[in-house]
Amino acid sequence: MNKTHMSIELSVIICTFNNSAMLMRCLNAISAQSMPASLYELLVVDNNSSDNTHHVVSEFSKVCPLNIRYVFEPRQGLSIARNRGIHESHGNIIVFADDDTVPHRLWLESIHTAFTAITPEPSAVGGRIVPLPERPIPDWFPDRAYSLLAVLDYGDNGRFLKDNELIYGCNMAFKRSVFDEFGLFDEKLGLQGNIKRWSEETQLIRQLKANDRKVYYSPQAEVQHTVIAEKLTFKYLIKRNYTQGITDARIDFNSDPASFLKTSLLDIFKKINYIVPRLLYRLFKKRTKNTVEIIRLYCYRLGYQLMSLNIKLFYRK
Repeated sequence: MNKTHMSIELSVIICTFNNSAMLMRCLNAISAQSMPASLYELLVVDNNSSDNTHHVVSEFSKVCPLNIRYVFEPRQGLSIARNRGIHESHGNIIVFADDDTVPHRLWLESIHTAFTAITPEPSAVGGRIVPLPERPIPDWFPDRAYSLLAVLDYGDNGRFLKDNELIYGCNMAFKRSVFDEFGLFDEKLGLQGNIKRWSEETQLIRQLKANDRKVYYSPQAEVQHTVIAEKLTFKYLIKRNYTQGITDARIDFNSDPASFLKTSLLDIFKKINYIVPRLLYRLFKKRTKNTVEIIRLYCYRLGYQLMSLNIKLFYRK
């Protein structure tokens, strides 16, 4: 490791796909960080974009004093791109943000402080995520569904996460040793171009907690996160919950295959038979927060049970 690499404490990884306009906004926010630029590097991992992403990064690097590198990853997939970023990085703390975020100027400094000043030392750190919607959030949008927009706020005081709490991929950081010990992100999970898969970070956070590692919430490590108009539609909410159920079934299977496979096929069929008629009935009800909340939970459970059925049938062969 050369002298330049020795001074780098954090590696900031931004994975991007055909989103050059928002990427530029994100890069400008990172260039305005309170943390000295000599202490971190910025890696932009272009996940096979067909827009002008390369040009945007090239022009930005000419006028910005940051240690910035452009990495092209032709294999499609957010987890693949994140793993490529990890391989290319040099810092002992690896920080991730999405290309549609606007980090607060204290973002990196707060993450660094959490890793270096908090005891016991956390293995991962996440921060507050404030929604930046392209249009007003509908009145019928359920409060409990805000997590699907990657909105996160555990309060104004920093603390370690409780068992049922998570941090989200658009604003998270890990010690490099986490990936050395637990491996990289599961490349079967996470967005793949226009294919909607989720929660690659959830599996890793669960692994950390299962092994008594600490995950810390720092409210000062804040980003604003764009919520595009499409994500505020009823159609999107239904599809999002259904695919989240599919993803969570896969994660539960990965976490404990033996326990997962103990569920009988009959039990799965019973659950599907319970969900479907109730879901169809609710779909014709007036759209209120309460009815939409029930519908989205039924869609989630349907996705989970259908994926469970698929896994069970595969392992019976």
